[in-house]
Amino acid sequence: VSGNSSGSLVDSTQQEDLFGESSSYLTIGALANEAENSNISAITNIVTINVTEYNNSSNILAVGGLVGTMHNSQINYSSNYAPINVAVANGNSEAYSKNYFVGGLVGFVFNNSENNEETSSLRYSYNASSVMAGYANTNSLLTTQGQYYVGGLVGYSSANNLTISGCYNSGAIKSGNKSNGRTINNTVQGISYGGGIVGHANYASLDNCYNEGTIEALGASPVTDFRWATNYDLELYQSNQKNVYAYAIGHFDAWDGD
Repeated sequence: VSGNSSGSLVDSTQQEDLFGESSSYLTIGALANEAENSNISAITNIVTINVTEYNNSSNILAVGGLVGTMHNSQINYSSNYAPINVAVANGNSEAYSKNYFVGGLVGFVFNNSENNEETSSLRYSYNASSVMAGYANTNSLLTTQGQYYVGGLVGYSSANNLTISGCYNSGAIKSGNKSNGRTINNTVQGISYGGGIVGHANYASLDNCYNEGTIEALGASPVTDFRWATNYDLELYQSNQKNVYAYAIGHFDAWDGD
């Protein structure tokens, strides 16, 4: 979508089964897959989104209640009331190296590589339903690893200028599973981020935002493991790179705001 959009999306279910896709990234949104130079205002989504990814070669899957990806765009006075669930089929051996960006309103916010001065914003908008990616709370249900970034409003943002103001989340955020994480060359492959507002952002300016939804991020590897030594001192037995992050608001490399 490009330009101005307003209105409501009808009550329905959007089911996507992804097989053998070859593009570098895939985007899915109830309003539009991509928003570029857009002004989206007063949109309410009640379209349930269920995505199941099988083997495909895409590096990024971005899913949002309104739009999959956006850059140089604004979302105002909009909301999502429908569940979003991205599942990765067992046996998808390449999933551990892929990025899953899933948000209640937007999956992925970015700058066009040719213009780092672009600005994007979300104002006076909210998510009121569950947002899940790669989620299962027992090992027997799901064994697929991946890079999961799940947020109440935005899954992941690499944008230099993202403003989120007057927004909130009340839906449950669930990221990853207990099998997510394997060590290759001393580096954990498979990571789970969950945030009430943003799963992960390089930079964001936040103002008057809050979260009241539960946040759950799961992974296979604990950060540290201790044991009793022979002299009855507690010693560090094993230390693993952290691969699970759960935040009421989100994880930010840099941010400012209230």
